[in-house]
Amino acid sequence: GQSPEGPPKFEEVLSWWRDTGGQLVNCDHIIEHCDLHQLPIDHTPRTQVRRLGANSLATKIIGSPDIDRLHQEMDKAIPEDSRRVTEAYMTAQNGTPLISCESMRGKLTSEDTLRLDYDRLLLPVVNERGERLVLNYSKEVAAL
Repeated sequence: GQSPEGPPKFEEVLSWWRDTGGQLVNCDHIIEHCDLHQLPIDHTPRTQVRRLGANSLATKIIGSPDIDRLHQEMDKAIPEDSRRVTEAYMTAQNGTPLISCESMRGKLTSEDTLRLDYDRLLLPVVNERGERLVLNYSKEVAAL
């Protein structure tokens, strides 16, 4: 039972991933809710965002699927947070799906402080060009 309106469940994303062997195929419903990251290259401390989903959590937070804007926000992260995130992506790219609950605290603008708890699923995927990427599917934890 896929519900095309709402975001997919983590189980749906995982079973799609298993069914496709991590290939980015038959994933139109899923990919719009996900971001694709490339592992850091040339000793840069953070991942490179390759694609932002129209309905992904990152897009919702920054207000549009603007990769440059997201990179700017990522560059403001505390170095140990940045390293922890990057290590999680590296673990995922080595073949281990990772589900975690994350907390984000930060200033979006001078008036707005962001406080967000979200569940994050990281999966190793391969795009149509054969590049190895990590899919990030994050879903806000509903407030109690």
